[in-house]
This record gives sequence, C-alpha cells and structure tokens, in this order.
Amino acid sequence: MKSKRRYSTAFLLAFAALLCHGTQALSKTSPAHSVQTDWSMKQSSDQYGLLATEVRSSALYMRTGEMKIMVSVPDPTLTIVSDETKRYLKRRLEGFQAFTQKQVNTEQQKYTLISATKGKICGFSAMKYMYQPSVLHYQLEFWCTEALHTKPELANACRLFVGCYRLKGTGLPLRLVAHNPNGTKFVFLDTMSIKPATEKVSWAVPSNYQKARSVYDLIAPDTSTDEPTATILDRTGKGSGTRSTVSQSKAGK
Repeated sequence: MKSKRRYSTAFLLAFAALLCHGTQALSKTSPAHSVQTDWSMKQSSDQYGLLATEVRSSALYMRTGEMKIMVSVPDPTLTIVSDETKRYLKRRLEGFQAFTQKQVNTEQQKYTLISATKGKICGFSAMKYMYQPSVLHYQLEFWCTEALHTKPELANACRLFVGCYRLKGTGLPLRLVAHNPNGTKFVFLDTMSIKPATEKVSWAVPSNYQKARSVYDLIAPDTSTDEPTATILDRTGKGSGTRSTVSQSKAGK
C-alpha cells in the first residue's frame, strides 16, 4: 500500500509541475487579445465619388481623386486638401454643426423614426434606421455600427461630418441614403468593403499649400462667379451654397 501511495503522490506532483509549466508557457506565447480599431474601407458617394477610407484611433481619412479629407479628434476638426489647386481648408466641425442646426431650425425639420432593424454591412453587425423628414418628401435610410470599436468621440465627429448627428443610433456611420417616392435615390455615403488596416497612414498638409477661405475657394480659387460662397464650415453660417442644401435639393428631385 505504501508503494502505491508513494507512486500516486509522485504522479500528482509531476502532473502539478507539468500543469504549472504549461500555464506559464501559455501566458508567454498567448498575449492578451487586442481589439481591432484600425480599418481600411472602400466607400462611395453621389456627392464625392469613390472614397478610399482609413479609420484610425483618433482620425478618419478619406481620399477621392485629388481631394483628401480628414476628420480628427479630440478637438473635432475637418481638414480638406486639394492637390489640384494646392490649397487646404481646416475648420472646427462645430462650425458645420452650428450652421446645419440653424438650417434645420429654419426649415422646422423633424425626423420621424419609421423602423429600426438589425442587419449587416460587409459582414459586420449594424443598425438600420428608416426616417421620414417632416419637410422633405424622401425617406432617409441610415446605418451605423459599433462592431468596429470606433471611439465614441470619433464616431460622433464622423456623424457630424456626414450630417446625421440628429438621427438615432451610435457608432460609426456606414450608409446614408435618401429614397425618393419615384424610386430614385441619392447616396450620401455607402460602404462597399471593410478590412483590417495593414499600413500606416501618412497624412500631412504640404508646406507650400495655401490656406483657402472657403470650400468654393478651395475647389475653384481662380473662378469668378456670382454664386454664393460654399461656406459650409463657416461658424457664421452666412453662406447659402452649403453641402446640406445642395444634397437636399438633389435628393428632392
């Protein structure tokens, strides 16, 4: 009986040592799981065209043709760079919010929630909201997701940039579409693919680029026109050629 007991004790000690060694090895070879927050996207817009979008922890970068757009936090800022005109515009996003809010109040615009359903975009869980604006006749389709683990402050800044900050939902906006009664639609933003980012983003305004006074000055600085300047980001909100106004007029056609 003593020999069996000694054998059992030795076996248990050996097993405990093996288990301890295995746990230590596992802790060395299996680091804590990190949450993926950097993404590369292919997006499109009837307003901006095809967009190559990069999402990072403190900024969202878009490139379309000769234009580069950056939405950054913690101080919500929008920077637009034109490689064609060699000009850039940098403004606080709150200026856009203040102006958009003024337009909405002027139009007494309200959004009635028609439905809220769960779905997926590019394989990621998202929420789909359908709205009926009170003044305009089209229905608004809005998708957003928390599955990409975007910081709330950056997600909110992107919602402000897209123009859907007054709509219900949290997370990064992925789709915003206006559906007309005649069956046509205007795509403010759509997402076609989402993949984990593999490269660093190198984004800086060249030192020889000139600062633009407005969006119109950024795009066509040498053109003389009687049309109002597109000061969509001007805190004074005096320009009438705004992105929201232009987009709504297109959507209402």
